[in-house]
Amino acid sequence: MKNGCVKFEGTSEYDGSCSFTVTIVTHDTSASADFWDYTDAFQDFGRALVDFPINSEQKVIFQSGKDDGTSYPFFLLEAYCISPLGDSALRVVVDNKEPLPRKRRVEFSILAEAASLNELGRKLVSWQIAEENTIDWEAQTS
Repeated sequence: MKNGCVKFEGTSEYDGSCSFTVTIVTHDTSASADFWDYTDAFQDFGRALVDFPINSEQKVIFQSGKDDGTSYPFFLLEAYCISPLGDSALRVVVDNKEPLPRKRRVEFSILAEAASLNELGRKLVSWQIAEENTIDWEAQTS
């Protein structure tokens, strides 16, 4: 069963930096994050997802910005187990850090089998942004 989709888009620049847009959609929620980083920004996250979960306490995190009082937008993807049997989910947090009334913060999770998160990891590790600027992933559960 499909529980949600994540689309990663990257546009690389001549200096090795990259503008990213990550769009997350479920049946009742959606969020999008825009940020700058280097083209290999998702490599460590992807490598850790390939072997996820090592144990039921493991969390694998990608983060851009900080979830504190700074004025920079915050974006988080966090793979985590929801049971000792390895059932898992992907937590999403997007906060634009704007003052009210422009403030927007959304936080939700997408249920996903570990094998589905492993597949996301493989896609991120092999992502060559200069050749293919988009990755699409669908969270799967039984």
